[in-house]
Amino acid sequence: MPINIQGSTRYAASDLYQKDYGYSYPNNLNLRPGSKLHQKIVGMVMDRAVDSRNVMENRFNDWDKLDENLTSYIQHDEKEMARKNEDSRKPVSIVVPVSFAIEETFCTYLSGAFLDSPVFWYQGVGPEKSDVIGAILLELLVDLHCNRNKVPINLMTFIKDGIRYGFGVCAPIWKKTYGKRSSIADESGQRGWRDVNFEGNALLNIDPREYLPDPGVPIDKVQSGEFVGWVSRSNAISLIEREGQGEDLFNCRYLRHVSGISQFSRRTTRQANTSRDMMSLENPSSSTNPVDVIYMYVNLIPSEWELGDSDNPEKWFFAVASDTVLIQAKPLGLDHQMFPVAVWAPLFDGYSICPTTLLEIFAGLQKTL
Repeated sequence: MPINIQGSTRYAASDLYQKDYGYSYPNNLNLRPGSKLHQKIVGMVMDRAVDSRNVMENRFNDWDKLDENLTSYIQHDEKEMARKNEDSRKPVSIVVPVSFAIEETFCTYLSGAFLDSPVFWYQGVGPEKSDVIGAILLELLVDLHCNRNKVPINLMTFIKDGIRYGFGVCAPIWKKTYGKRSSIADESGQRGWRDVNFEGNALLNIDPREYLPDPGVPIDKVQSGEFVGWVSRSNAISLIEREGQGEDLFNCRYLRHVSGISQFSRRTTRQANTSRDMMSLENPSSSTNPVDVIYMYVNLIPSEWELGDSDNPEKWFFAVASDTVLIQAKPLGLDHQMFPVAVWAPLFDGYSICPTTLLEIFAGLQKTL
């Protein structure tokens, strides 16, 4: 699909191609905005995002109704409006959110069953003493990471999304917390400084409305798809900062020259008709520069994407900011050779990309009450 450059209030769109920030790109690739390879990769990522969104958005209206049913509200008809105008003290019908009680009941059970510490268990597979001790130490280390990075809160969101929308999605990440803190003095008595305060395993929740799965595979077969991705909101300063901290990002300074809002963002693809949306950043002020980033894992043939000479499939990771600027492109290179994305769908049928939700099962009860 053609990529439209959206000009910001600060620069003209043409500045995106005229500016040169002197980036050195990985693998000697020419990934400067406007280059042939840059535009090709952005276009192929966007094509996949469009294919996915065209399927997923068919469920958005149903999910909006579920969000509405989780709140207590009054919906007056003409008779009730006339009665209320006559005497504001007279009672009218009210929608009782039984769906909310059902959701909380499921969440209470599932959190009690799965979120006790340690959340993740490890067991040595060999008879050696070192194997058993190693598994115990790994379990303690991962549990420390979970506590420090509040992983149980992410898992609660993961569980709730599955109950409410039919599936929940999260991505395991390696999170680093940066800052300045003093270190132990060296032999000369000088105290140095270290930039990384803490690093470890963490989880990233993915909004089901901003999830971009391969529509050709069922929701529970994410590893069988050709790609999987999502949209995440950040801001230009944060991305430039991460770029400077060595997180394999590039081209982030070009984000000053484009509008940061993606066409795939939940905030631009649906009306703000629920309390959840009312609290989101719908119309950022001119003093801020929010940036939507499409993150996508793709199983590809490097020679077809002009990323190398190999004709064998490889998994790559891409990030496209503002639907326009490629800010990350690298081989995944994980030992397990899987997409690092976890999906749970309590009522999956093995075929559907968007299965029925638990709350939809009880929709008749909600309506009757």
